[in-house]
Amino acid sequence: MILFQVNEPFWEQNEEAGFRQIKIRNSTDVIAVINANMSEGTWSAAFVPMGFSFSTQKMNDLGVVIEISDVLMRVLERPDLKVQELLEYIQNIEKTNKERFNGCL
Repeated sequence: MILFQVNEPFWEQNEEAGFRQIKIRNSTDVIAVINANMSEGTWSAAFVPMGFSFSTQKMNDLGVVIEISDVLMRVLERPDLKVQELLEYIQNIEKTNKERFNGCL
């Protein structure tokens, strides 16, 4: 199971500081984060994997996460992004990829 986590209560405060983040979790651990930072008026996102080792099957699952993360990075870089829009986008990703995410990681 893949879960996407956004710190909604502190979104506005973090946004004002030039920071956005999505945590990507399996059932027990954060396996990666997507951070976006504002620099000179432009949002720039980065995929940051955590220091886990992955078996062959888990690498296939990680491929699914990376594929989805590419899209999420572009969403985080949108200058007019609102937390509710992001949450709805994540829900849509989870709904449309439910079968792919079941059993992942």
